[in-house]
Amino acid sequence: MVFVRVAPPLLCVLLLATLVGAAYARGDAGDALEKLRGWIGRREAHVLIAALVLLCLSVMWSPANEHGASHAFRVVMAAFLITALLAFGSMASLTNLGPALAMSLAAGAVLILANLHVGDETRSWIGLSPDLWRMNRAAVAIVLFAPLALLLLWRSSRLLAVGLVAVCLAAVFFSFSESAQFATLVVAAVWAASSLNPILVHRLVGVSMVTTLLVMPFVVRFANEIVPAAVHEKVGYGVLTIRGEIWTAFADLVPERFLLGYGIEASNVIAKTPTAASLPESVRDLLAFSHPHNAPLQVWFELGLVGALLVAVLIVFALRAMERLPADRLGAATATAAAVFTVSAVSHGAWQSWWFCLVGLVAAAYAMLPAQSDGNNGVRRESEF
Repeated sequence: MVFVRVAPPLLCVLLLATLVGAAYARGDAGDALEKLRGWIGRREAHVLIAALVLLCLSVMWSPANEHGASHAFRVVMAAFLITALLAFGSMASLTNLGPALAMSLAAGAVLILANLHVGDETRSWIGLSPDLWRMNRAAVAIVLFAPLALLLLWRSSRLLAVGLVAVCLAAVFFSFSESAQFATLVVAAVWAASSLNPILVHRLVGVSMVTTLLVMPFVVRFANEIVPAAVHEKVGYGVLTIRGEIWTAFADLVPERFLLGYGIEASNVIAKTPTAASLPESVRDLLAFSHPHNAPLQVWFELGLVGALLVAVLIVFALRAMERLPADRLGAATATAAAVFTVSAVSHGAWQSWWFCLVGLVAAAYAMLPAQSDGNNGVRRESEF
């Protein structure tokens, strides 16, 4: 749970190996492979392949060729890995995932709290990192897994579920991850609304995500103006206000390469290129933060309008696939999806493979549950994707 960058990809590989072995032991590995072959022929797969091809081709016009090629390779591998996870995970039909997931979250939360409250010498002695910000990824992971874990645990023990909420909230809000804290508030709001009408809220969240993605470079320049001054003062310049300034600096360059963008990982070096040479030093400093800390904006900046449209279509397909979940799981999954988009829009780079794999692990957890449930979200289920 206390993730370093390589942990989620490694966990994905280990989980896939376990699922493949279990599938062969049960004798349904052929069904999983057949499902994978069926997916390849669907339009969802065609759009995903088109997006990955664009990502790889953009290396040719990126000023960060080598760095971009490395990230493109990792994203492609993550996409294949996650697809295989979903196929083999859907064969598992685990009925005891709830307790295991709850125990893992509780252990991760306790480790975060312990790491935050012990001294530097003790932390070093037991092998924990002296850099407390490294707990941020674990805090985000807890937020993403929490809705499903709480949903499953609530059915067996409401008291334990309340206890899990308490320890997870403590870990998240004692951590230094403002992204995780913001995502927690989003999860609470979306999940509460979903209890009234899961499918309606799910579609409203989907419309909000797609709209936000498509208008991102045109609205981010107003981000600091929209947020009240009191919030800026409370959160601080280095956490909130500077993000709006970084977003504006990148958004101002989008029109120059509107159609196809500057190429993958161009944001990592754009401050040192001729494109930024004539800009004020203060703007170049803002462009030097490796990436915009806003994945939708980074997609626009590096892949342009074409990339943004492809990602928007992929989001629509993913959300439509989620509508096949029973009503109770749909509410939790919608809250999780909203949290993923929230964190992506205020924090991580668009091509970080550890982030893709973390989201893939969460999706695999939903896929590993039995297909049938007492819940019904009111949507007619079509053939499974």
